Amino acid sequence: MDQLHFNSVYSGERFVLVTADDDTSLGPHDTSSSRRPANLAAKHSSTEERIASQLVSESVLENLINLYRMRIIPVNPIVSISETVGLFPWIRKPHLDSIPPTPLPRLLRLIVCSVPAQWRAVPKEIRESLHVTLQSQMDGGGGSALMRTSSLGNVQTLLVLAISLEVLRTRRESWLTVGLAIRMAQEIGLHREMPDYAVPIGQRNRRKRVWAACQITDAWYALTSGLPLTINPGDCDVGSPSPFPDHALPGQEDEDRCFETHIHLWQLSLILGRTMRAVCDSGGLAFTSDAVLYQIERDLVDRELEFPSEEELPAFGEFDRGNTNILKLVSVCIEGILHRAFLQPARPIPAHITFRPSTARWIRLVRRSAEAIHWLSKKEGIFYLDVWHIVVYSLVVCTIIQTHDYLTSGNTSTRESLQLANKVVQSWAKSSDGEHPRKRAKIASQLGALISAVVASRPQNTENPRPSTSSSSSGLSVSPTATALFTSQQQLRPELYVQQQQQPQQRQQHQQQQQEQQLQQPEPSDVNFRTFSFDSEMGPLVEGSIWDLLNSDAPSVFPTEHAA
Repeated sequence: MDQLHFNSVYSGERFVLVTADDDTSLGPHDTSSSRRPANLAAKHSSTEERIASQLVSESVLENLINLYRMRIIPVNPIVSISETVGLFPWIRKPHLDSIPPTPLPRLLRLIVCSVPAQWRAVPKEIRESLHVTLQSQMDGGGGSALMRTSSLGNVQTLLVLAISLEVLRTRRESWLTVGLAIRMAQEIGLHREMPDYAVPIGQRNRRKRVWAACQITDAWYALTSGLPLTINPGDCDVGSPSPFPDHALPGQEDEDRCFETHIHLWQLSLILGRTMRAVCDSGGLAFTSDAVLYQIERDLVDRELEFPSEEELPAFGEFDRGNTNILKLVSVCIEGILHRAFLQPARPIPAHITFRPSTARWIRLVRRSAEAIHWLSKKEGIFYLDVWHIVVYSLVVCTIIQTHDYLTSGNTSTRESLQLANKVVQSWAKSSDGEHPRKRAKIASQLGALISAVVASRPQNTENPRPSTSSSSSGLSVSPTATALFTSQQQLRPELYVQQQQQPQQRQQHQQQQQEQQLQQPEPSDVNFRTFSFDSEMGPLVEGSIWDLLNSDAPSVFPTEHAA
């Protein structure tokens, strides 16, 4: 399929969606004569008949489900391609052993179409029609049946429903939906290992895959909401999900590794859960240890080294090559959460914690966050930004990393990354077309104000800039400007900034002396006794606004210093 297209019953125009090989934005084409009867679209349920009568042609649902299969399933296979055969019979027949023995809820068809419909290239009328129809079904018998019975299919349906925060009415509903899905999964024993003889191999692998999706969803909803994790890893003994199709036997490696990205995302999400318990708990760093923090950092490095390259991605027909960038984005976000505990801690760092992120790790994190922002400005990243809430949160964390760096260095490339991030988030908010003004426009306005204030807070450092953070830059050499970030907390006094603001020349001399002192010190060893901090009045704004910004619609949150 080269293009995804459909006709509008409102205007009689034909709309063409952006494809992976096409830079063209959505545009109308006068093809009113090519319209096909809407009643041909609905062959499966009254719900689909209702959608088809409101929308256009029988190709609409097919186009949306193909978007879901090509872009979402390779990254987050809550529902596999084989399982979608029961929902949409026109899909090619896969291996029979990968098809679930019992049909999935009929409501899942509508939900699977609603998630990719959040993409800005989908016309507003289609998105709204799906939204209204879904809400009607959730308020009626379909939603009631979904909530009453614990089954594997219902767990999958609820998890798909929670991919985007904009499918349901409010974030609170999404949070409760995730909690219900996890409790259902635990009730049917997805968190426990099953004997080989209990169920066929296809169903064992399916159960593991769905439980991994539960853990991924739990970790990211806890992070974005500032609420506790629901799943305790100590209660689970189920093994790792398989990278191969559900029907593949152990040792049968001639199959495509279609779920490889899913496993990487699952492993990163487990690290995220450990990170939140270590640095975002109610006690802060008081109840963690150096060993835990060093292990988290090592595991993040190991995971990054194991990411597949573009050439190593499996030759899987529906596998989108943007997957690797998703993993890089998520990894940057998790490491940013770890570093935040040392950037400007809300509480004094306990004496027993000697762990500090090294200078090289910070410089690398800044570069990788800039690369992630750059990817999100491209067509591959835009789709995920529109449909998956964890990508939005990761973008904001990448932006905060850039603000910390710019406040310290004034680096030109960092300034450009901040401006690009602002452009990306403003475009993301505008694409909602008035549909969710509080969910998108508020984030965009606050983040835009933050970036503008950060950029205006200090001039660019054009005399001694740090090496470019683009993907073409090589090495992790630390310039004097970057090294100034790692300032001893004892050297920072509140009155110092006021004095420097009043006397620019003295401030410049102080910074130069500070840089010289840092350069004379040896590079940090395995135990770095320095901590992140910066000498700027923008510090409290950076630290405070972001967590209020992301948790403004949460049901309740921990105090600011606890919410990651």
